[in-house]
Amino acid sequence: MARKNKRVMTNAHVTFDGIPDVPSLALVSVTITCDRCHKAIDGLLGKSYTAGFYDTDDGYWSQFADKDEKYICDDCMWSDARYLSVYRESVSMEETDHG
Repeated sequence: MARKNKRVMTNAHVTFDGIPDVPSLALVSVTITCDRCHKAIDGLLGKSYTAGFYDTDDGYWSQFADKDEKYICDDCMWSDARYLSVYRESVSMEETDHG
């Protein structure tokens, strides 16, 4: 029987250090709590990738976070005026390209 690889995160850092043979693109299924809307969000977490939520602790995504926010779900990010000012045009162009 295959073991489910799912972690429930309590908005704490998850580290892959010390786990042997974890490829750099390996993803782990996680449940996080969005720091903005406080909903539980199922997503994927890798060494430097996320899906279903944004890790705004540092790096590029931090420019869209409010003070003391670490995890922001897709819905909240797409409702953020700062995020939309950067990404709205690219989404509109994609919608136009697809008809």
